Amino acid sequence: MGKTFLSAFIAMVIAGVVLILSIPPLFEAHQPQQELVVGLSGGLVVVLAVVVLTLRAAGRRTPKEVDVE
Repeated sequence: MGKTFLSAFIAMVIAGVVLILSIPPLFEAHQPQQELVVGLSGGLVVVLAVVVLTLRAAGRRTPKEVDVE
């Protein structure tokens, strides 16, 4: 796994956790910026998911090094 893929995946997981934990306060008394937090973290999850899927597909397309003796 490449460092770029791994860092994008970890960032996506963290943004997903923020999104999941910030949704329940939307239905209670909440801070005035709660909608912004949910929207930004949701958008970030989508963008990072596209990056992770693109990197994964690119990694599968590259030929593996084969030891030829």
